[in-house]
Amino acid sequence: IAFPCALLTGILEYYDGTDILSLLGTGGAADGRAEIMMESAVWSGFTFLVGFAVVFRTSIAYARFWDGATSTHQMRAEWFDACSAICAFCKYSSQENETIMRFQ
Repeated sequence: IAFPCALLTGILEYYDGTDILSLLGTGGAADGRAEIMMESAVWSGFTFLVGFAVVFRTSIAYARFWDGATSTHQMRAEWFDACSAICAFCKYSSQENETIMRFQ
């Protein structure tokens, strides 16, 4: 997913450097360029979207972490229950002690 973003950045940088596409605008308003990157409304909207994306992704990552931690603890409890049952069954087994010790 990083490669398309890097490719797009490279293309935009190339076109901005060759003055085919001028994002920052080197001249004033008289030359007809929009100078969209110099307006504060664009930057405030951009920072809002980036902030929203960061918070959204962080909350999803946090939820996934706790889901994995809960599942891990549940799996540990199930394994503990299974081992306890095996030990309890071996305690009252009718097999020889040597066979039981080798099994445990």
